[in-house]
Amino acid sequence: VFIYVSTFVFIVIELVSIFLLDIAADVNESNIRRLPILMECFVDQQKYFFVCLLSIFLIVLCGFATVAATETFYMSLIQHACGLFQIARFLEMSKASYKSTYFVLVPLGVLSVSVNLYRLSLLITIKDYHELIISFMFVLGQFWYMFFVNYIGQEVIDHSGNVFHRIYNAHWYVAPLKTQKLLLYLMQRSIRHCTIVIGGLFVPSLQGFATVKRQFLKLKVIFYYMFKID
Repeated sequence: VFIYVSTFVFIVIELVSIFLLDIAADVNESNIRRLPILMECFVDQQKYFFVCLLSIFLIVLCGFATVAATETFYMSLIQHACGLFQIARFLEMSKASYKSTYFVLVPLGVLSVSVNLYRLSLLITIKDYHELIISFMFVLGQFWYMFFVNYIGQEVIDHSGNVFHRIYNAHWYVAPLKTQKLLLYLMQRSIRHCTIVIGGLFVPSLQGFATVKRQFLKLKVIFYYMFKID
């Protein structure tokens, strides 16, 4: 829902800004319209501006729809793993299918957000409000995406930890001796929380999100001093 609402807001802001610029422009001067995304058009961009703009909106909508479908499927897998946590094999298969992909996405995501934060700070300085709105929407969407992935990882940790407490609070003492031994084994296994480890380094969780957020700010400061404009 957030992705489609953000896409709709992005389209509305772009259309409103274009019409407002047309109204505010001097009648004797020609207003040069700018596309929200730099692209190479093989036609006259000013003459076919709205055709190019519509193609950009369709590309953005298709891209966001792909992200929404992928993340919805990922969330369904994780929720199913939480509901059927006793089947450890299923969780291992889910982890194996996403481990390599997210191992590449995490550093690229950190770098992308850091660059966009640096760009956002520059746009605030030069007061380019048109580009500022677009950059802010990108940063907001990236932060939401990072939080969503880490929140799902935190759900896995919480559900795995609840297994121990549920077994302990159950009436295990009235069960047969063989069942008690089995429950004891489950309690010993559930003491160690199950986590999704990406590349053997990063564990998606709320603490992991806080760590990644600190990396955003550190890289932003590094970019600021590397590309500082006097």
